[in-house]
Amino acid sequence: MKQILPIFFLLFASVSFSQNVLYVNNADIGSFVNPTSDQDTTIILDDINILRSDLGANDSVSITRITFGIGRTQGAEAAKLKFYYSPFNTSFTDLETTCTFPPIYFAELDIPTNSDPGGAFYYTIGDGVAPLLKLKVDKVGIFDDAFTFFLGVSIDKKIKSSLGGLIRRGSGWSLTSAGSQSPWIDSAWAYSPRFKQGGQFTVVDQDGAAFPQTYNISVEGTAFSVMPVTLTDFSASIKNNNAMLQWQTATETNNKGFDIERSIDGKTFTKIGFVSGKGTTVQKQAYSYTDFNVNQLNKNKVYYRLRQVDFDGHSDYSKTISLSISKIINWVVTPNPVSAQTAVRLSLEKASQMQIQVINNAGMIVQSINKGLTQPGDYTIPLEMQNVASGVYMIRLILDDNISTQKIVK
Repeated sequence: MKQILPIFFLLFASVSFSQNVLYVNNADIGSFVNPTSDQDTTIILDDINILRSDLGANDSVSITRITFGIGRTQGAEAAKLKFYYSPFNTSFTDLETTCTFPPIYFAELDIPTNSDPGGAFYYTIGDGVAPLLKLKVDKVGIFDDAFTFFLGVSIDKKIKSSLGGLIRRGSGWSLTSAGSQSPWIDSAWAYSPRFKQGGQFTVVDQDGAAFPQTYNISVEGTAFSVMPVTLTDFSASIKNNNAMLQWQTATETNNKGFDIERSIDGKTFTKIGFVSGKGTTVQKQAYSYTDFNVNQLNKNKVYYRLRQVDFDGHSDYSKTISLSISKIINWVVTPNPVSAQTAVRLSLEKASQMQIQVINNAGMIVQSINKGLTQPGDYTIPLEMQNVASGVYMIRLILDDNISTQKIVK
């Protein structure tokens, strides 16, 4: 939605800011515009660009105080200012589509009738401590060296004032000339709640000349790091030629879920599945995923990692874990049903730590055979089944972290 909006000029006084200022545009000469009409209250937004060098390695920003320079004419009516923000649209195609619509409301101020001479007034929201907004730092922005988001204001009154014999709408919004903060961009955005449309707009002076479109503002806050998900454990084991992945979280924030990624060389990973997360929770959560028939990869080792994804599209990777796959040929328990000669027979292709367990229906280990480090070769390992009760048993073969099971009957 492109608009051509009139302006008039005001003199802005300088203003001092605290040490945790993240962005400031305090140009002395400025203009303001209020495009409110009888039918619609337009929200005007400008880009806020915080240098990545000021953020360091942090992935989030807490905005604690915002100071707006607002132009008001003498006798301007009391009005309500509403404040909005918009995230940067990482799927933008041009400058006009960098601002996400609709904007998100977060605060408002009631401004009394102005009995003072017209000029610039500074209005502050936030106490410099409690967060007004918490924003995740995008990896792309309008500028390569800055994190971008948008701040906006709407005013519920259309105020008429006179300048050089011309009638101008005004009061309540400050669009200033080139600011002292770099980077900045000569553009602004507008959104119509009534028509649910938004885009860039152009401001011109009374001679029709385009005017720089940035507003007088300072943004204070702190940069910090948030782990969307606190991962407390991530492990893998082999069972019946399937890779069994398990992980746990202590807390989750805005967690959409986990992409499961696998690699055969530890360098190039491919997504093989997805497990949904729990959104936001402070309760411990347990997850699992089965990578079936991993033995068919014909590799001695595979690698796994998790890509945790937020609902807003941000992602973080877990550590990479490896899983050794011992190749077993013709592993069998015979004869079955069991007799005095029942044994485990197998062919082992690489040296592995070997253990055999006999487990009853109650889940108890009734026999354990620890063979230690076993070299490649063919093996027959007798089972002592004479003194166990009749019933169904599970034979568990453990080679390194590879676990396989077979069922036998006595």
